[in-house]
Amino acid sequence: MNNLIRLWISSQGWKALWVAIRRSRRDSRARKNLLRLVVSLVAAALYICWYFFYFRGLLSTDRITGLIALGVLIWMVMLMAYSAAQLKWEKWKLERDDPAVKPEIKVALHREACLLAILLERLGSEIAMEKELPQEIEIITRRVQLERLDELGLRESLDPFLLDVLLAPDGHWPQELKSRARNAWECLAVLRWALGLGELRSLASEPSYGYDCSQSVLAVKDPAKLNVLASWDIRPERNATDIFFARCWSELTARREISETSDEDVAQAIDRRSSIEAEGYTADYLIGAKTVPELPSHTLWMAVIRAYNRWQMLCLLIGITSGETTPSELRPLLAQFFSITPVEEMKTQ
Repeated sequence: MNNLIRLWISSQGWKALWVAIRRSRRDSRARKNLLRLVVSLVAAALYICWYFFYFRGLLSTDRITGLIALGVLIWMVMLMAYSAAQLKWEKWKLERDDPAVKPEIKVALHREACLLAILLERLGSEIAMEKELPQEIEIITRRVQLERLDELGLRESLDPFLLDVLLAPDGHWPQELKSRARNAWECLAVLRWALGLGELRSLASEPSYGYDCSQSVLAVKDPAKLNVLASWDIRPERNATDIFFARCWSELTARREISETSDEDVAQAIDRRSSIEAEGYTADYLIGAKTVPELPSHTLWMAVIRAYNRWQMLCLLIGITSGETTPSELRPLLAQFFSITPVEEMKTQ
């Protein structure tokens, strides 16, 4: 019963209920799951109501019994709060005495995150200028971003390809550059999560990018005190991303949308899809209320690109936080998104 209560207190149960309702018209398995979920929700509600009226009855009897019941309830809440506080304190003390990530790595990693945030804010300005703006509005994004770089001490060590895009006049980024740079938002989301500044949304959910994401990075005053995730905390997310990417790539292979794919690879991908479908929709990834095979190819390609960009960033962060590589290794990754000259041409020059 405790697991049942936790299911409905969290968002997991409500999401499963929403998906089952959306799919119930065309999916018999969804109708069965919908019935189970409704029954479990009613059972959880009755369980909570029973305890509510039980304690209410105790409180309404004689004063001594009521005070004892109230004291037990308060004691349980205080015990749970104390356990949570003690766990948080021990974690903070361990991080202070023996940090999993060295302070200098935290500072360097935050500087790279600030650079990426500045580039993406410039991207937002460039996209906004695609619309016709009133003549009285003066665009000063370029000047403000360059001043930020000076404040952070990043401008002198800036790579030439990044300096080129930041020195370009406002509204003069090529369309190809803007299209490629949009994909860097996922990299900032991963960096922000690794710095301990926010949550990382599931690849099966809609991405949430925006001004708040970049500002939360730029607003940090003392990056050495950030709760940067250790490499062993990042690896599970890297592995999960790898599995998600492989599933989506396999579906694209089954649809023959991957060039130079052999008939044997296509047959294996189709067999894998069939085995997953045989287990029902809950055995596959759900993006919204649709499984991977039900997604249109355009949406599936977007999911693959997002997963690949996340995987690249997570792999780099594992190396950086473990001390195997330096934060400067992030610059070649940025070149994929922000160089005016495509990376393939840069390599041949």
